[in-house]
Amino acid sequence: MSYLAAESVLQSALIACGIVLAIVLVSVAAAATEFFMQHHRIRVQRSEPLFSYYSHLATGH
Repeated sequence: MSYLAAESVLQSALIACGIVLAIVLVSVAAAATEFFMQHHRIRVQRSEPLFSYYSHLATGH
């Protein structure tokens, strides 16, 4: 395989990885937005501070 062919394959692989990473980031951002929007209503109803609510949610208290 020549140097230019190997460089082309590497470049294609990097582009594919970039596209996959972008899709994953959008998915995670959408899930996080939905999670925080749902729990924001609960947190406000309880009048709990931001850090206190999410730290207790994460630790199961």
